[in-house]
Amino acid sequence: MSAVSTRHRWRIFDLSHGSACTGGCTAASPVSDARAINSYSARMSAQAVNAAVPVAALALGIINLWYGVLRPWWRNRSGDPDARLELVTYQTRNGWQQDERIVLANRGPAQMTDVRFLVKDDGGQDYTNDVGALWPRQPVAVIHPGQTLQLKLDRTLEHDRPGSLLVRWRDRRRGQQQREFWLTYHQVP
Repeated sequence: MSAVSTRHRWRIFDLSHGSACTGGCTAASPVSDARAINSYSARMSAQAVNAAVPVAALALGIINLWYGVLRPWWRNRSGDPDARLELVTYQTRNGWQQDERIVLANRGPAQMTDVRFLVKDDGGQDYTNDVGALWPRQPVAVIHPGQTLQLKLDRTLEHDRPGSLLVRWRDRRRGQQQREFWLTYHQVP
């Protein structure tokens, strides 16, 4: 019984006095106190490292899940419109003609459905309904990935130049999406 009790002695650390005692000691020496504190802090730093490794692995797993699975899946659900204002010059039987058009393209991987447009001039006034012979009827049913839609403008001199285009559409994301484009001229030969 004495062999078992000496092998399984308890280590007692008294926080109020800073002394460590192994079962049955009567007085603690400063050297044994320092050893006890050092072994205690070594065990605590090992425990901290053992706790930090799974937390770091979990954080790395979440980052990999986001960038490898969720983010590409989310991006595949979205249409990505792009718009620009083009001034096209071409020759006909009657001479040189100029057309003004807004070119809307879907650069995203998903279809854009139920597409609607709102054209505003530089002052912010809506003149979508005032422009004669306006592009295809709204809403446009679908714009496929990589497809462009050319919206012809027949405006008179009383209209200011188009300043912005507000596009509203639906894709595989929830709800209606919208984006506004500031238009500048691009000369097309």
